[in-house]
Formats: sequence, structure tokens, C-alpha cells
Amino acid sequence: MQPGAPAGAKSSGRSIASSFVDDDDVIQNGSTGTRMVDGVERTIHTSGSVQVVTEQSGQVVITINPFSGGK
Repeated sequence: MQPGAPAGAKSSGRSIASSFVDDDDVIQNGSTGTRMVDGVERTIHTSGSVQVVTEQSGQVVITINPFSGGK
């Protein structure tokens, strides 16, 4: 899970190890919230400075967002 360079950036994005996202950390131990998007329930898992957005009860990862600051 290594994002490419954002448009116009001179360097690549920040890497997030898949083991950090998987069952061991963000999805299993992070705080969660839900949101409906186009009639589909998405779960947002947050731990530290990473958010993982999933569908189908955590079975499908939609996106991984590194961020700084609050929720």
C-alpha cells in the first residue's frame, strides 16, 4: 500500500504498511464511525494519524487516509 505522487508533487506520497492497516491495528483497535455514501454504509476506522474506510462490515477497504489533527 504505497500511494503514488499526488498531482504536481515532486516526491511520492507517504507509505502506510499493510500490517498497520490490517487486523492488528487500525481496523481492529481504532475508533469507528459510520456514514452512508450513495446508499452504502461505510465504516471509518481511525487510529493515530490514519483513517481506513471500509464497506461490507470491514471486508472491503475503500481508502486509506494519512492525516494530521483531529477526526
